Amino acid sequence: MTAPALTTPAWQFTPQQNFIVGRLAQRMRVVGIALMVLAALLGLRALGGDAIGLLAVQAGIVLGFTGFWSVRAAAELSGVVTTAGADMGHLMGALGEIRKLYELQFWIFLVVALMLGATLLMAITGASWLPVAW
Repeated sequence: MTAPALTTPAWQFTPQQNFIVGRLAQRMRVVGIALMVLAALLGLRALGGDAIGLLAVQAGIVLGFTGFWSVRAAAELSGVVTTAGADMGHLMGALGEIRKLYELQFWIFLVVALMLGATLLMAITGASWLPVAW
């Protein structure tokens, strides 16, 4: 006697759910492409070689990753609408890309909070132990 195969049931969204997912995919794709274009423009601004250029590079990197992961998530969401029998796999792929977006934002906010805390500590104590560029 053999053990029954462990399978996961295929999940298919309704036409109304497909409409919602498809519209989200369209919007995410447009926003993602716009962010990547903006990142490229910021990269061009960085050619000036000044401090503003350095900030432009940093912002461009963040926007570039955000745009890239948005486009990839949109592609996975489009797969939910255009394929049959693979909705859950595409949905999980999209969630993986969206998770990357929020991981990036989490670490950016953490670094900014630490920098703000150090700046406030320096202002309160009157210490000048932080670099001048801060």
